[in-house]
Amino acid sequence: MVKFSVFGRGKNVMGNGRLPYLLSFEVVPYKLFAGRKSSATLFLKVKNASKEELMTSLSVELPQKLSFENVGLSRVKEIRLGSLKPGEEREQKVQVMNALDADKGDYTLTITTTAHFNDYDHIMNSIKKRVSISVV
Repeated sequence: MVKFSVFGRGKNVMGNGRLPYLLSFEVVPYKLFAGRKSSATLFLKVKNASKEELMTSLSVELPQKLSFENVGLSRVKEIRLGSLKPGEEREQKVQVMNALDADKGDYTLTITTTAHFNDYDHIMNSIKKRVSISVV
């Protein structure tokens, strides 16, 4: 995403044009199986790459036919990480499951890392990454 100033004050989270976070991920196993319940674990690593302490949250959005639970109702999960000091890194893991009627193919998950101002209701900056999981 694009950097921007907080409420038009001209103060930038990074100041040097770089993004405030480094986000890495891994999916284990890298595929799900059609016609039966299967799950994969999404390992997420977020590092504060700015020079300021940032209130941080992660959000994972799943497409139809994937969910975070057996029932299949939940397709968005928000994880509030609290304040990250400069250079601090946090790890989270999220379980992803497929529906029994999930078709074979690639499914795209969206991971959003957000820097907040004072509380989780005000957003300063966010970064989105897309992850692909295959159903075979």
